[in-house]
Amino acid sequence: MASTRTPTKSAAPKGVADHLQDALEDLDRARERAGEEAREGIDKAVEQIRSAIRSRAEAAQDELAEWREALEQAGEDLKREIGLLAVRMQDSPKTLKEIGAEVRRRTAELRTEEPAD
Repeated sequence: MASTRTPTKSAAPKGVADHLQDALEDLDRARERAGEEAREGIDKAVEQIRSAIRSRAEAAQDELAEWREALEQAGEDLKREIGLLAVRMQDSPKTLKEIGAEVRRRTAELRTEEPAD
């Protein structure tokens, strides 16, 4: 007899931040079971991971600022191509939904800025 199970949706792929968060949670669980000397090592590892996360977040913000500045100076054709490429690269329906909402918001905003004919 054929199975009538409904296929389950696969979870979105984990990113670097998700993997680091998982590592921190694993370290927290290990810390609870570890002796004093091991706890000190775990605490040090946790702080190093958190420091790396902060550093990477700051670097990402810097990169974003550079891209934003370059886009502000780009022509309309280039902006369109970059926007389309950014949408095509997405692999999360949630992210695409957020992008769609932003497109609708910006479209409405631009319509109210248009001069009346």
